[in-house]
Amino acid sequence: MQFRFLRMSLGLILALAAQAALAQEPPSIPKVLKELKLGRNNTDKLVNKGEFAQKLDPKKPVLVSHCDNFVNEVVNASLFDPNSKAGARFADECMRDWSPVLAATTVDGFEKSLASVLGLLVNEKGAAFCTAFRVSQTWVATARHCYFERATGSPLRTIATTQFRMAGRATDYAIAELSCGAQPCTDKAAITSFSTLGDVLLLKVPRLADVPLPKIRFETDFRLGDQVVLIGASPEFGRANALLSDADPKGCTVAKREADCLFHNCNSGGGYSGAPIIRPALTDSGALSILGIHIEGVDTDGTQCRAPSLQGYGNVALAINDQFRGVHP
Repeated sequence: MQFRFLRMSLGLILALAAQAALAQEPPSIPKVLKELKLGRNNTDKLVNKGEFAQKLDPKKPVLVSHCDNFVNEVVNASLFDPNSKAGARFADECMRDWSPVLAATTVDGFEKSLASVLGLLVNEKGAAFCTAFRVSQTWVATARHCYFERATGSPLRTIATTQFRMAGRATDYAIAELSCGAQPCTDKAAITSFSTLGDVLLLKVPRLADVPLPKIRFETDFRLGDQVVLIGASPEFGRANALLSDADPKGCTVAKREADCLFHNCNSGGGYSGAPIIRPALTDSGALSILGIHIEGVDTDGTQCRAPSLQGYGNVALAINDQFRGVHP
């Protein structure tokens, strides 16, 4: 009886300690991670690809790779823990760093196009908080929740304190205005709440008029299972502003589509929101194919993109469709 009482008391003490730990954010967490927590709503996930495949087809055997096991280790270690080295180890062993090749002046073909299309959104300290990509000569697309809170529409940051940094240049470009399509929006005025299907934002960057724009193809006709690439930057992987993607030669795939929701198994971290879902090679005409824009993780709170069969595995992108073209100025 005395042992049972002590065990119950210990359980109560641990529970109270856990509540106290949650109530007080560790002061050592860098500001950039605080910003990501505020705006991302747990929107990005690492993916155990073996388990993801079985969710799509339960008859398939689970083929778990080294990186799949690592995913579980990283999640358990918590990427939000600034003292954890698991995220950095995962990046070293399971992700490809595109930053050196995209910054090189000798690149050609796919890498050259990517270097002039892909970019980061950085704050006043130069830290990336979201990914973005060019959709025309002077307009850039990203996720709307990078600047506005979904639930209330309240601004999270302003264009006065953020800039667009293109992958192939060491230059930060000022943002002149924001466009939400038919509904006017600015960085100074609160807007109404929005959902997953409305999570697209256009940013005007006038100085990009002097930067050549490669051929871009917004692709709507593709087969599920086609290989794609998702490249973004996240401080969770221990490399400041490094542009990373899956290192697996097979990359990742768009595995399921429901209306305008594309479910994919590309690994991502906080800061990948707004990244383009692209094909890993140029078209025959030399165009960079963009299939969608990465938004969130499966089963994010309040999402309109639900895939019960995936049970929380994978990530969500929005397909390039008429709605996306509607916000194109």
